[in-house]
Amino acid sequence: MIAPYVSVIMGVYRCKNASMLRTSVESIIAQSFQDWEFLIVDDGSDDDGATYAAIQAAASLDDRVVPLRYERNRGLAYALNFCLERARGCYIARQDDDDTSMPERLEREVAFLDARPDVAIVGTNAELFDESGAWGVLERPERPMAESFLWNSPFIHPSVVMRADPLRSVGGYRVAPETLLYEDYDLFMRMYAAGMCGCNMPERLYSYRSDRHASKPRPMDARLREAKIRAIGFRELGLGAKKYFYIAKPVLLGLVPNALYGAIQGRRTSC
Repeated sequence: MIAPYVSVIMGVYRCKNASMLRTSVESIIAQSFQDWEFLIVDDGSDDDGATYAAIQAAASLDDRVVPLRYERNRGLAYALNFCLERARGCYIARQDDDDTSMPERLEREVAFLDARPDVAIVGTNAELFDESGAWGVLERPERPMAESFLWNSPFIHPSVVMRADPLRSVGGYRVAPETLLYEDYDLFMRMYAAGMCGCNMPERLYSYRSDRHASKPRPMDARLREAKIRAIGFRELGLGAKKYFYIAKPVLLGLVPNALYGAIQGRRTSC
């Protein structure tokens, strides 16, 4: 069997909306670039098989969609590595189960990587939407540098396509308690620390589901995990003394009143 050029990988835990999952899969099936496989794993959902049934129903739309499962919930990093072990493509694309890709997404990202052998990661900007429709734009720098990681990850994780060999060379996603919710941030910093680089295409080629009214900050235990990820990553990236403020940033934001936190977060998007 001839290997596909791109492997799309997705982890799903307790699927909240089978219709959204189906729409997400349909957006890959509708891509202008068609040389792909789509690996979707049920991350040990304890819902009497409902999540796996939703994945199987979506997989019935196209033979290139491969449903996978295992019994115990292990987190997104493990789920994506599980897919990565089985992926046959030379490029690895991400997608989340409640998001969609624009029809030209894979074609544009594949062409970018084909033309730029020095680049290991390519992402895109994203349109923000919720059940009421599109409401904003999430943008990332076109040429992220090491310093770009200080505020947040300079890549929108589910929008990226990565070269498979460089991704595997750093061990894929790191499965550890502190990477929960931050597996992408950790991965991209490790790839940069290993001498790799990435770019973002300025086009909005991804639709990212986000509630426009959500302003609830993450709990403090998650913020402490993020601070640990930052401390490890910033050290490996060789960032200077200013890194200490940014290591503390998630904890400091956790102490900000909710209304002010929402205003700060609002400045990170454009409407």
